[in-house]
Amino acid sequence: MRQAIPVFILILLTAYGPLSMIDSLEIKETKFAGEEVPGVHDVPDWRIGDKWVYETLFDVAGLIQSANVSASISTLSGDTTMEVVDIRFETIQGTQTLVYEVDIDGEFSSGNSGATLEGISGRLDIDYEGTDILLVRDLSVWDSEFFLGVNFAPYNIGFLSQNLADITFTTVYEPPREKYDFPLRKGDQWTSNYESGTNVTGSSDYFDPTSFDTPFVNDNTTYQVTADGSPTEDGSSIAYTGCSDSYKVNNWNNTGSAGGFEWYCPAVRTFAWYRIVNPAGFQIDWKLKTYAPVDSSGNNPTSSPGIRNLIIDVTPQYIATLPDSDTPVEGHMTVNGGNEVGKNLQLRYEIDGLIMSLTTDSDGKVNPTFDVGSSRDHSDSSDDWTSNGVIIWDPVNKVVGASTIVMDLNVVAVDLVAKPDSMIVTRTRGNDSVILSLASGYNALPGDMMQFSVPAQNRGVLTSPATEMEITTPDGSTVRGVLPALSPYSEARVDVNWTVPVNTPIGIKTLSFMVDPDETVIEDTNRSNNGASLDVFIGRMPVANMIILDDVYTFENVSIDASGSYDVDGGSVGCFFEIQDGVRTEFIDAPNCRASWAWADDGEWEVKVIVVDNELDEVEMVMDATILNRDPYVNLSTVTPAVNAGESITFNATDSGDIDTVSPIGQHVTITWPDSACDEGLFGPYCTFNPEEEGVHQIEVVVTDDDNASVSDILTYEVLNVAPTIGEMLFTVDGIPYIPAEDGTWTINEDVIASLQISGDDTLSDKESLLITWYPDDLDQNWTVTTSGPDSTINAAWSDSGLHTIRAFVTDNDGIVSEEVMGYVRVNNIEPVLDSLPAQQALFEDEILNLSAFATDVADADELRYCWDLIVSIDSDENGIATDDCDIEGADLVYAWTTPGLRTVTANVWDDDNATDSFTIDVTIVNRPPAASIFVPEDGFVITEGDSITFSGSDSSDSPTDRTSLQFIWDDPNTVGATQDGFGENYTIKFNTPGKFFVNLTVIDDDGKESIATVVVEVEEKPSEGLFGMTSTTAAVSILGVIMVVLLALLLLRGRESDSEIIETKSMPDYAWDYPSAQTQEPIPAAPAEMASSGPPIPAAGLPVGWTMEQWSYYGEQYLASLPPEPSYAQPAAAPAYAQPEPVQTQTYAEPAPSLLNQTMVQEPAPTQASQALADLLDDLDI
Repeated sequence: MRQAIPVFILILLTAYGPLSMIDSLEIKETKFAGEEVPGVHDVPDWRIGDKWVYETLFDVAGLIQSANVSASISTLSGDTTMEVVDIRFETIQGTQTLVYEVDIDGEFSSGNSGATLEGISGRLDIDYEGTDILLVRDLSVWDSEFFLGVNFAPYNIGFLSQNLADITFTTVYEPPREKYDFPLRKGDQWTSNYESGTNVTGSSDYFDPTSFDTPFVNDNTTYQVTADGSPTEDGSSIAYTGCSDSYKVNNWNNTGSAGGFEWYCPAVRTFAWYRIVNPAGFQIDWKLKTYAPVDSSGNNPTSSPGIRNLIIDVTPQYIATLPDSDTPVEGHMTVNGGNEVGKNLQLRYEIDGLIMSLTTDSDGKVNPTFDVGSSRDHSDSSDDWTSNGVIIWDPVNKVVGASTIVMDLNVVAVDLVAKPDSMIVTRTRGNDSVILSLASGYNALPGDMMQFSVPAQNRGVLTSPATEMEITTPDGSTVRGVLPALSPYSEARVDVNWTVPVNTPIGIKTLSFMVDPDETVIEDTNRSNNGASLDVFIGRMPVANMIILDDVYTFENVSIDASGSYDVDGGSVGCFFEIQDGVRTEFIDAPNCRASWAWADDGEWEVKVIVVDNELDEVEMVMDATILNRDPYVNLSTVTPAVNAGESITFNATDSGDIDTVSPIGQHVTITWPDSACDEGLFGPYCTFNPEEEGVHQIEVVVTDDDNASVSDILTYEVLNVAPTIGEMLFTVDGIPYIPAEDGTWTINEDVIASLQISGDDTLSDKESLLITWYPDDLDQNWTVTTSGPDSTINAAWSDSGLHTIRAFVTDNDGIVSEEVMGYVRVNNIEPVLDSLPAQQALFEDEILNLSAFATDVADADELRYCWDLIVSIDSDENGIATDDCDIEGADLVYAWTTPGLRTVTANVWDDDNATDSFTIDVTIVNRPPAASIFVPEDGFVITEGDSITFSGSDSSDSPTDRTSLQFIWDDPNTVGATQDGFGENYTIKFNTPGKFFVNLTVIDDDGKESIATVVVEVEEKPSEGLFGMTSTTAAVSILGVIMVVLLALLLLRGRESDSEIIETKSMPDYAWDYPSAQTQEPIPAAPAEMASSGPPIPAAGLPVGWTMEQWSYYGEQYLASLPPEPSYAQPAAAPAYAQPEPVQTQTYAEPAPSLLNQTMVQEPAPTQASQALADLLDDLDI
């Protein structure tokens, strides 16, 4: 691991030190004098609180492979958050300068088992916290400070995590590194010149952080905008979806080596994708996930920035201006589109130290004019003389607006310019494509494919007409392309490809091009710059040769000689050596291709030479240097060679080491203790433990260096015998530990099973043979349990309440007894708990109540006593509690009451400690109404006049008690006006008159409840042999005449109903129990609308069956008069008060027959003789 750790630190240094993460920012479109120029973007403005979140990926597989260390990590991943936290002033190179303060935080991890170091799998975590300072006027970087915390968790176990490094880096650029030459356009190329230095502080057990300090040196970086569109690379894209109009900017260091790219997204005011590619063999990507701008409407964090509510728009009046000229600038401040009037603003032109105080007018604008001077920025550009930032801002609210003053030495209307410096040249060699620049030089090898994106610029202030460009490739071919009309200071391109022939000799090949070759643009004020060319050197690859004089021991110098390398195309070559030494990858710049190195650790160390010619074509050669190892040394000691069993003993191996290790102090060697369980762990110079086994023993220590060479030492020590010990007694119930109360007792309920646990301890030789003896109850000395082994668990339960003492002790195989351990348990009685009884039961008289009482009492379930108190008014045991008498004993109650009323039933239960519980319910006893019934034969009652019938009411029913006292009242239809014509269960009636008769039976119980049953008797006329000696025909005619006369007479005189209408009735049981109820009648349909008639009102039930309105008009009054009066029912007397009965022996009764309460019965009043005759006559006449 010691070799791998510095490699990761090197990765982070290279990624975050000289290459600050804040490398790209949003480039807003620039407006000139109200005209929007497509594809041109000026310096953006940020606000405090603007925040960007990036998915961050560290691909370090190539670096690990090239470092030749025992480690593997493919990718570290996490999120990086960048937030603007302040807008303030800094003094930079003697000038007060407005800057952004940006905080950058990230946490990155390999994931569980994502890293393997020295054969140990685990998780590598990196914590990053940084602050960058950028100039508001052009976003150049002045200061970058950040902290790195690196930790490795072996086996993914957090508490084993090792801190590898905590380091802080501070890098300063003077002048600030101008990464953008605003305004930005596709094809622009510029070089930023600066000095930089890095100061490193912190701590690490693997290296000296200050060794990464770098002094201030001159440096430069070249940039070029090479593409536009959506950020995509190698088929991959970003999560943020609102960056389809982005710009790719490539960069090269001062040696011409490519450093990566950035995809700038103007919509999010920063980069959408930033990639660092390092020659050391790693790649880092930051890919935008979300953007959250402050003070913006309509923002979607994953797709749209929305619109700023408060804006200060800064617009120079001229697209370009001459040095030392007066230039008007307009500032426009709006809030949600409305002008901000009377607002105090400040203009800052810091390159010349100019500050102006301004106030917005009625249009929300300020219009200052100032001398732009002749100061130049530090970025040599291909499209202007200089570009200087100007700021208009609100100092109170820290709201910024910025733009760029572009200066040129010649400002004309139209000037078409051929721009070789802005040409984008892509070279493809095999499967690799690179973009060449002025920094890298334009060179190729036979077989390379060259793509030229040839630019033409209108360096004037007016739009140029459309024209053409003519390009002549290095092989003499001519290509023409169309150039559209060009806006001021904008450009257009024509692309052409050329493949270098394999037989192309070494030398210069030229591509030339001419803008407006036919001179059709007459407005072009300067044709001397319409033509240009680009030279491409065609060379050959250099050849590498290297000799290493190795096979030496550590700390001896090894000579590395690559001076035999050369360049086939005749140029000179330089060499870079990459040497792995176990601490870091050492990079050596060797212009003479010679170096020497002494390794502090043995092994096969990779030495790589990279031979680079003048055209930056390079070739690599790798060899291994063999370095021989030196064995470590070891010394083992202890200050206590004899100890009692169980006592601590410490062994010391600190006097051990390895002189040729590169590990940090204290980790020169790995010290292990075979077959020993050290308190300090598996590794370390000390081993402390408590020996248990008696006798003489040996301990061995093994010291291993970083080359796996090992030496060992052995020391003898003695362990003396000791008496056994006993631990604390534990008391649990159902696995739940019980903690003693303040008086030292446990509390438990009777018969609850508790688990008693205790452990004995002794020397290792005695421990397994220990005997543990228990006396669970001091009140029962015959109760004892003995277990074998160091751990003892028994179950115990106590059936008697009270305080019980528990004893336990340990005996070893030598008969030595430990001290006794005492425990105290207080056993509580558990009161029985009755289950609920069904509440508010309602029963009829003599109906049996079945109840069962059940109480829960785990300890005393077999000894519970149940009793039922049925008479609440009598306290038979005279204990002052009216509901705990034992009227009936037992868990089951079967009982019935013969009289109605409210009864209170209480179930009581007692355990053997006389603890009790009870449950009371109220039971309502109600009278069951009688049900009258007259026996009817199967064919009904049909007799001949003069016959008699004995009617039987024996089928009438009631509760058993009330049935014996029922009253039977018979209504004889032969007795007009009387309703109580006979009594008793049987009654005989003689019928002397033919017709249909109704016989009524009324039964009444002892509570005055009654029921009525009715039967119909049909009495037939006796057969006749003649009337007064008339013939049958004559007699029939005479009888018919008599009947008609009688009929008319009866109708006129009596007006009785021709045929008694049947009335349906029901007996009325008292469902309100002790309260009488009114008789309920079946509902009667509503009467129809009254018809025009001279007769009486039509009844609610309508006309009698078979009647016409004409009959009703003549005979209606007589019919109504013949109807019986509405029955009236006397209210039954109130139920008498009943004294609580004495308990009686329980009797079992059969359940009475189904109630007849709801049976429908037919009742009609007894007909008079006249009405009966009229009915018979109407039947015969079929009316």
